[in-house]
Amino acid sequence: MALTLFLFLGSAVLIYLSCKFFVNGVEWVGARLNVSQTATGTILAAFGTALPESVVTFVAIAFGTTPAEREIGVGAAMGGPLVLNASCSRSKVSRQNLSSPTSCAPTPPRSDVCD
Repeated sequence: MALTLFLFLGSAVLIYLSCKFFVNGVEWVGARLNVSQTATGTILAAFGTALPESVVTFVAIAFGTTPAEREIGVGAAMGGPLVLNASCSRSKVSRQNLSSPTSCAPTPPRSDVCD
C-alpha cells in the first residue's frame, strides 16, 4: 500500500513538472519561430497534447505481439475521429438556447455543422 501511494504521488509530481517544461518549451519554440502567441497555443500546444495518444496508438499497431493488442491500436485510431464526429453532429446546442441559462437542449443534426 505504501509503495502504491508513493508511486501515485511521484507520478503526480512528475506529470506536473513535465507540464511546466512542456508549456515553457512550447512558448520558447513559438518565440524562436517568431509566431504569435495565438498560433503557438493553437498549433504547437495542440500537436504536443495529441502526440502521446498518437504514439500509443502507433506503438500498439506496430509493436503489438498479439492480434488483440493490434486491434486495440486500430480501435484507438478509428475511435477518436468517430467519437469526435458523433459528438459534433449530434450534440450542438443552438444559439437560441444559449441565451437561456436553463435551456441546453441539443438541436437536430445538421450537415453543415462539422464540415
